[in-house]
Amino acid sequence: MSHMIFQNRRLLLALENSMINEKISKIREIIESSKKHLVKSINKTMIKTYFDVGKIIVEEKLHGQDRAEYGNNTIINISQVLTEEFGKGFSVTNLKQMVKFYQVYSEKGQTVSDEFMLSWSHYLIRLCIRR
Repeated sequence: MSHMIFQNRRLLLALENSMINEKISKIREIIESSKKHLVKSINKTMIKTYFDVGKIIVEEKLHGQDRAEYGNNTIINISQVLTEEFGKGFSVTNLKQMVKFYQVYSEKGQTVSDEFMLSWSHYLIRLCIRR
């Protein structure tokens, strides 16, 4: 009798472990899916931000003098202020890439409300290929 109770208990534990493992598996899927969605959402927001930054710089250059020297000084000043305030990511090179990104994709009729599906690094590669 005790042997049968022991076997039933083992079966119940095995069943419980199986159910727990199934739940853990489902939870893992939800967490992984959420992480992927979050990364895509952050990437899309970042791309739209860079598009807008490029647009603002381009529009400011067009309102004032459109000389190369004026544009470079503007980008240098913007870079210094943004880097102090937000840290990495707003170097002169990055800001120039944002300007180029805006110029190329606004020519294609791309607007901020459109879906940017690629990562920033993919857009940078495409900008290099266009040159």
